[in-house]
Amino acid sequence: EISMIDRQPRSAEVTAKTDLVTASITSWAFRPILKDDPALGMALLLTMCARLRSVESAEGGKAGA
Repeated sequence: EISMIDRQPRSAEVTAKTDLVTASITSWAFRPILKDDPALGMALLLTMCARLRSVESAEGGKAGA
């Protein structure tokens, strides 16, 4: 969730259709992990870019334009 990065309110909500097991991490625990592992930060950025491009493509233009 991007709120862990930008400290803004959550941007998404998920409802499971079946039982599941989840893992969670607080933002104050997450930030040091990103600091200690720059490759993880880059992987997250690449994933976020891909998702933004997917939204742009689905909308037939540029998101936010």
